[in-house]
Order: sequence, then C-alpha cells, then structure tokens
Amino acid sequence: MSDAAQIEECDEHDLRIMQEAQLRYTAPYEELAADPTAFQFQWRQIQFAFALPDPYKFPPLPLKLNSDELGVIRRYVSACEELATYSLLHHKGGLTVSWIEGQGTRLETDNPPKEALRGFAVLFRQMHSDDPASFKATKDILAKASRSAHDSHSQLRMDYIKQWSRARAKLLQFTLHDLVQSKMLESRGAAAELVEIKRADSPVQLISLFNYGEYIHWGNKRAEHEALFQDSIVGALSEYRFHSSLIGLSHFYLGFAKLLDAAAAEQ
Repeated sequence: MSDAAQIEECDEHDLRIMQEAQLRYTAPYEELAADPTAFQFQWRQIQFAFALPDPYKFPPLPLKLNSDELGVIRRYVSACEELATYSLLHHKGGLTVSWIEGQGTRLETDNPPKEALRGFAVLFRQMHSDDPASFKATKDILAKASRSAHDSHSQLRMDYIKQWSRARAKLLQFTLHDLVQSKMLESRGAAAELVEIKRADSPVQLISLFNYGEYIHWGNKRAEHEALFQDSIVGALSEYRFHSSLIGLSHFYLGFAKLLDAAAAEQ
C-alpha cells in the first residue's frame, strides 16, 4: 500500500519523518522485494514504534539443536523467504472516502486482487497461527535453547526474545499504523485521550474475521463478515485495516526469520 495510505491520519510532517528516517539495519528481505522501498518504509515504522534490537546480530546458539527443532526453524525461514516475494507487501493501493454535495458519500478503493490475498493469507497463517513452524513454535525453540546456553551471551539472547515477543503482542492488539501514530502524538505532547488508541477491533479479530469469513474458509465467521459489508464504507474500512494488519505483522515475522538465521548460524 502507498505511504500515504499507511499513515492516513498522520499529517504531512509525520509522513516525511517516516520517509526520511534512517534505518538502523537493513529491512529484512528487501533484496527479494519487487519494491524494496516499500519494505524500508515498513521497517522505519517498526523501528520507530519498537526500537527492536538488530535481528542480524542475535548471538549464534552454541549448543546444537536437534533435527526436528532445526527443521522447524528452517521451514519458518523458507516460508518467510517466499512471503517476501508476494505482491501484497508492496501493493500500491489505498482507500478514499469523500462526501460530495448532492451525491452523498463516495468510496474509492484500490485493493489487491482477491487471488493475491487468498494466497497470501494461507501462507501467512502458517507463521501467524499455531502451525508446527509458526512464530510461536520457533520462538519457544529459541527460548529453550537460549536458557540452556550458559555462555556470556545468555542474558542478551533472552532480552532479544522478550523484546521481540512484546512487540508481537502489541501488533496483535493494534496495527503498526496506529502504534506509529500514537507514538508520534505522544512525542508532540498531545493529550492522553489523543494518544490512546481507540479501535473497535484488533488485528487478531480482523484477521480471524476475514480469514474465516472469506479468504481461507467460508466458515464460522461468514455471518459476521457478511454483516460487516451491509454498510459498504464500514466494510471497506475494515478490509483496509485487515490488509494493514497483515502487512505489519508479516514484516515483523520476516524480521524474526532473520533473527532465527543468526541464531542458527553455527548449526
């Protein structure tokens, strides 16, 4: 999605800050992207929102993982490498709602193709849910190995894992866009009620609603999904936030794949 769409409620000054901010480390998998600048923009936001430690510098594990554990990590990394090539992560689109006198509300959308969303949602689910090679599965393997590695980097490894876990928990509650906007407002001394993120639905809820009401299964969320689109504007705004949720979390998962690569460098 376009830079302007990603920060639709921030002013031009805030957008310029994001566009011009210096990356502290290379955006994960930007070399696989059709548009590396889209990846760089997302990682400027992630670095602004969380100040995550450099995934490329995670200390390698000194103890050998067993074949099953190493297989899970390698599967997660390969899935992320594939996801990085998907068009959704650099789709140039957006949503505009306007009011025209005499015509009422006008809605203009530029959504990614349905087939692109369906394919993306299926692979995204493998790292996002409780699949055998998910974020949670690989994080648990890494945490177990880090606790068993009694070397000079033991505490640093655990600090890395805690910081990345906290960031993921935040991205399950709020979109990356909302977190960036909130932090920008806070940095300008805005009132607490403006800094607080107030949304009716979280990324977890949106991903579940669209994945299991439309894109992966026409399942137990289909009635809720259908009801959402009784109002076309509400439905379109919710789908836009669904796309935003997928993109923010996906880039986070790509970053964690680079961290796992570093952790397994001596395996």
